[in-house]
Amino acid sequence: MVLCGSKGEQITGVCMKLNNYELYDLLLTNVTRVITSRRKRWAGHVASMGERRNVYRVLVGKPESKTPP
Repeated sequence: MVLCGSKGEQITGVCMKLNNYELYDLLLTNVTRVITSRRKRWAGHVASMGERRNVYRVLVGKPESKTPP
């Protein structure tokens, strides 16, 4: 696969030729970074909710149940 897309490649006219493994590694790294950042953002949002919210209790591992275990 030929990958042309960055501004530097457009100026120089040089394209990179990547095999499937290199392309997979490149894309997997970006997807992993996005998922990790969105999970951290969600956890920060839930942490700011307060102790009375059920979502917060589940996050910290102390849900209240009406039935005994």
